[in-house]
Amino acid sequence: MIKKNIFLSLKWKTLVVICVIFTCAVASIGHTIYTEGTRLFEEQLAESIRNNSSALLDQHRRSLIEIGTSVSLAGRNTEANISEESLRHYLDNNWDLMELEWGLESLFIYDIATQSTLTWGRESDIDFDKMLKRDVTKGPSTTTLCTEFCTIYAKIPLYFMNGKKKYLFIGTGLVDFIINFAQKNHLKAALLRKSSQINHTSSSFESLPHWHVQIAGMTEKEAYFPIIEQLANVSTFETVKQNGKTIHHTPDDQYYYLYAIPLLDNVNHSKNSEFILLANNISHEKARIYDTMAYSGLITLIGLICAIFIVFYVLNSPMKRLQQQAKLLPLLAKKQFEYVRTSIRHHQRFQYTRNELDVLEDTAIKLSSELEVLYDEIEQRTGELEKMALFDVLTGLANRRMFIEQLKGLIENARKHRERFAIVFIDLDNFKRINDTLGHDIGDELLIEVSKRLKSAVRDTDTVARLGGDEFTLLLPQIKSLDHAKVALDKVLEKFQIPVILNKNDYKITPSIGAAIGPDNGMETDELMRCADVAMYKSKKNGKNCYCFFTNEMNSALQEEVKLEAELLDAVNNKEFRLFYQPIIELKTGKIAGFEGLIRWNHAEKGLIGPGQFINTLETNGQIIPLGEQIIELACLDRHYLNSLGMSDAWISINISAKQFNDPLLVDKFQTLLKKYKLKPTSFQIEITEQTLISDIDKQAKQLNILQKLGFKIAIDDFGTGYSSLAYLKKLPLDTLKIDQSFLKEIPNNRNDIEIVSAITAMAKNLSLTVTAEGVETQQQEAFLKEIGCDFSQGFLYSKPQPLELINQSL
Repeated sequence: MIKKNIFLSLKWKTLVVICVIFTCAVASIGHTIYTEGTRLFEEQLAESIRNNSSALLDQHRRSLIEIGTSVSLAGRNTEANISEESLRHYLDNNWDLMELEWGLESLFIYDIATQSTLTWGRESDIDFDKMLKRDVTKGPSTTTLCTEFCTIYAKIPLYFMNGKKKYLFIGTGLVDFIINFAQKNHLKAALLRKSSQINHTSSSFESLPHWHVQIAGMTEKEAYFPIIEQLANVSTFETVKQNGKTIHHTPDDQYYYLYAIPLLDNVNHSKNSEFILLANNISHEKARIYDTMAYSGLITLIGLICAIFIVFYVLNSPMKRLQQQAKLLPLLAKKQFEYVRTSIRHHQRFQYTRNELDVLEDTAIKLSSELEVLYDEIEQRTGELEKMALFDVLTGLANRRMFIEQLKGLIENARKHRERFAIVFIDLDNFKRINDTLGHDIGDELLIEVSKRLKSAVRDTDTVARLGGDEFTLLLPQIKSLDHAKVALDKVLEKFQIPVILNKNDYKITPSIGAAIGPDNGMETDELMRCADVAMYKSKKNGKNCYCFFTNEMNSALQEEVKLEAELLDAVNNKEFRLFYQPIIELKTGKIAGFEGLIRWNHAEKGLIGPGQFINTLETNGQIIPLGEQIIELACLDRHYLNSLGMSDAWISINISAKQFNDPLLVDKFQTLLKKYKLKPTSFQIEITEQTLISDIDKQAKQLNILQKLGFKIAIDDFGTGYSSLAYLKKLPLDTLKIDQSFLKEIPNNRNDIEIVSAITAMAKNLSLTVTAEGVETQQQEAFLKEIGCDFSQGFLYSKPQPLELINQSL
């Protein structure tokens, strides 16, 4: 049962996106409008309170000056002059009335000459002389002073008939002004006194410790003081002074806007400052703002719903058309091309009402027509492609796929009828050299020729296949015996004895052939192919140009090889290798000139194992490079040991394999180890074989140049056993030729060997190279080498390879 995918239609996704965007935009705009409106409202309210308070305070001060002037005029005893006696008499008789009607708290007549004061009402310790010195105004003026209470004073100059000048001071409390101001503006008001040292013990003040202020007076104390306390807990006094603050007073569920206004003409030079803290009930305005926002939200909601309906209407038709196209397009895979085109044409519109959906439908119609043509072509060529998939394009032979299918058929037939068959793997020897030297086109010609010869060597019922590259296979059904299979393979070898003409030249091409017999060697495809492959590699080891049949011994050898690879990997990781040394003797002096390091594997069970049993395996699996690094480091350690013995002039020869020599990091590794052990390159000789050099002589010459310039001696090992091309001797930077021990074995009995060794020595001398002979075992051989001018020799005559410390003891 196919599970139906559930998805949200594009129409609904669009509507959701529009709703979210619209809602976020409206919420953001609404919040901005509400925040900005509230801020502007509070600013306007603060400005209105500030202006009203300033105006009323100025009016109060003018009124106080008028009262003072009226008092001075009322004390006249003539129309033009004032006598002290008449003014004092007037004040004594009318002070109670002035307190009651005008709200005066105190009245003073101050004599500036005698600094004496006449007082009516509340006494005060005002320093009138100091206040007059600070007041530069000559006429009537007002000032505000706060001691325990804040009072507004009016100063009126008096000129008496006796010529004396005195000053009349009348004072009225700010508390009365605040009460009057609050009542007229429907506000709550309080007089705050800010001081660095608050008198918390005074019973005349309420204290606000958070703000460091005292309340000198307030209106509606029981209702207003809790509001002020709440404000002091949530805001600083500086914020209230600068911007005002709106709070929600929970007990009466009212919103209040509070604003602090400083007194304008405070000339008191103490640390105290006085402010009027006004509270305006703005609950009604808040409600109006909320109502406005709710109304706006309702209008917005209605607009959103209308927009959704409009968008739904606009998107509904295109979405239906998209859904129909989604149902029609899969029918193209079922080859219902005409039905798809007919259904889509039903929706075609006029030119001026066309949209993107019409373009998409036109594209679908065009796609159905092109797919119909494409499917016809595919059906026509399917047979051809199936045939091509089973045969090799270059040779026309069966390819790997067909070969495996045929092999499976033979295995099944063998199960049913118990018939034997042979599977044969053929690999062309040195095919890579043909490709590299003559080119891939010539290589392809060779493969075509080989395929023809293989087909001509087998029966019509046999299968010839090419697996890839130069690998060919044969399937030989109905093999009665092993001899029958040998006859077939002899015919194949016979076909390869005739040279192949390539690029107008004759080339002898040889095969390495491996065969497995089914069901004797197995009844599985992979198993039989593996057996034939193992047999083919056995034929390569046997000298090529031959065939081998798979045996159980081969399988055991393969398992041993796999086991050896695993053991060698562990041996490299565990550093189980060590160097044995054979001394190199200078023939003229008979002294040790150097030591050749020869690797040995210290196997935990088998003991010491020579390099012939594991070097090839290490070269194949790539472990020769990390082993080579270990050899260099061992040689560095032994170099220090030689120095400790006083043999600092003797060099150590290190054999470098082909893969290690081609390592691009070889020079860096040498330099790193020499720097680590504080050694010089002149203490070492690097030995490489001719086989290493012939692959890319120009590249190898560059590498040797670098090593020689660093100070290393360079020697060609086993000279004469490889290609022995004299051309590379001119190109390569060499110091020494080492004559292979195979040329020394039969000296002095073999005349040919004598001539070869003599010729190599003479040639080396002409090229300014030193010569080292390997494998010296007799005194006669040593005498011969001295006679022909050979420089150095090494062999069992002097010492077998052994640890360095043992060589030192025996020499």
